[in-house]
Amino acid sequence: MVHGCSDINGDSIPEVIAQEFSGGAHCCTTWHIFSAGPTLREIPTPGGSGNQDEVFPLVDIGHDGKFELRVVDWTFAYWNTGFAYSPVVMIFYVWRDGQYVFAPELIRRPHLSPEELERMAQKLSWDDADPTSFEGVPTTFWADLLDLIGTGNADQIDVFTEIAWPHAKAGKERFLASFREQLRKSPYIADLRSLNGAALL
Repeated sequence: MVHGCSDINGDSIPEVIAQEFSGGAHCCTTWHIFSAGPTLREIPTPGGSGNQDEVFPLVDIGHDGKFELRVVDWTFAYWNTGFAYSPVVMIFYVWRDGQYVFAPELIRRPHLSPEELERMAQKLSWDDADPTSFEGVPTTFWADLLDLIGTGNADQIDVFTEIAWPHAKAGKERFLASFREQLRKSPYIADLRSLNGAALL
């Protein structure tokens, strides 16, 4: 399905947005961006071939007519839980020098205060975890970890985990090791490391 032709990135060349759907469940919608210059060519997008998400991937954050590319990192889809519970990270890219480049300034947030971390931890319900989740760990816990990573605050994970993880519950290090192993599979891991520095090596 073609969604129109207009200059979306300010390069004075119109672009064509095409939506591809393979028919699968909970996936398989891929967006392709083509430059409609003298020769039609696909513009590479971060993370591989096309941008895979059900939601239209372009947003005009600055309301200036130049559209940023929003990608959803589905690395944790179905990871120790059902799809409906799977948390994601949203990452933004801007058009610069003829390509889409990572825009950390659009997602970085200041550090959370100790009080904010405490409030975030108190919202977790360890007794009502999704029964399909990782050894009774609520999916909202690793959603919070991903939120810290996706906002440039991975260096607060250890502090937050110490606050949030019940002292009587075993398996913390095993969970974190498995979580980090899954995170390294992200096609956007280089950008997430750039966002978080040494905290996400």
